[in-house]
Amino acid sequence: MTTTHSVAYTSHPPALEPKQPECCGIGWGVVRTNPLCEHLANANLKHRGCETFLPTFASRSIHGSIVQRPLFPSYLFVAFADPTVWRPVRETPGIHSVLVSGNHAQTVPTAAVEALQASQHLRTIPPPPNARIAPGSAVSLNTGPFRRSHAVVATRHGSYAIICLMFLGELRTVQVPVDHLSPIQ
Repeated sequence: MTTTHSVAYTSHPPALEPKQPECCGIGWGVVRTNPLCEHLANANLKHRGCETFLPTFASRSIHGSIVQRPLFPSYLFVAFADPTVWRPVRETPGIHSVLVSGNHAQTVPTAAVEALQASQHLRTIPPPPNARIAPGSAVSLNTGPFRRSHAVVATRHGSYAIICLMFLGELRTVQVPVDHLSPIQ
């Protein structure tokens, strides 16, 4: 008795799923860019297929045109699928370093990045003179050890505001009196 096996042949190989770039995912990491290279680094990471977020604010140039400036100079956020695989990001032109803790990319709470993303549209035009400081506003601290540091207002409660600022490579929230803040022009 002879056993025959039938084999089905197809003219086309099965379609392969596109490989997700190693730098994409849902965990947000912090990268430090070379000085004044935030927009270049952001574009290069996007070209590599990475999901990024560069918080910006609008200001007027010396010629009167509106320009988008980085809210946190020399920093941007990158989504990592695996926080141990950060080398492709580090080797991107315009990137100075990936903030790491041990072998893992340092991550930022997703809710913090989502809050910054949700308020980004509020920072696309320069504030008028004497603008009210409201949630989503780009501000600068005008006193204390964080003087001239850029931040964004998360919430406001009367004469106090909770702000988000980049400090030692981490996104931190701090409560400060509103009169210690100035809108970034």
